[in-house]
Amino acid sequence: MNKNLVKDASVFMTDNDNKLFVEYLQKLSDVVLIDTKPTQSNKPKIIENIDDALLSEVVILNANLQALTNYEKHVIEIGGYYHFANTGEGILQLLRSKISSYDKNCLMNGRLSASYHSEDTDKWVKEVFKWIKKAGRKVYRTSITRNLSADMAERNFYALPAAARTYNGADGQFLTIGKDIYCITE
Repeated sequence: MNKNLVKDASVFMTDNDNKLFVEYLQKLSDVVLIDTKPTQSNKPKIIENIDDALLSEVVILNANLQALTNYEKHVIEIGGYYHFANTGEGILQLLRSKISSYDKNCLMNGRLSASYHSEDTDKWVKEVFKWIKKAGRKVYRTSITRNLSADMAERNFYALPAAARTYNGADGQFLTIGKDIYCITE
């Protein structure tokens, strides 16, 4: 396979959903979670949990598809800080969901993406995205003032179980994909 493939989905995940996602990934393959914050060390910062990352971005490395020692070679040093790859073979990039800056009762979507060109990575990525669709729930825009929801789900947006339960519109807690754009899963 020579052409570059790109896959992505917007995801809503709480801390509990992050744990559920990592448990699934660990059953599927030998994964390494990497904090993407630039570091003064030429070794990537390995983390145990998604929530341990200092920034919103986490690299999920499938060590069965790309060895950590090989991943470590793909580093760029800029101004004394080392930056590691966030795309490529055996790599998923996760931008974590976060509490919205404009409404503290709402969870802003994150994003799971991959850019690669090998068949092995393609199989793994498709399996992970299949799980996201199965474990997650579809997301619908809603009007918080008129109590109306869209008939069609937002394309490629999924809320994992805890996010769907917690940010269901009750008590002003919504999923959000932008200022004044609120969503629920039902």
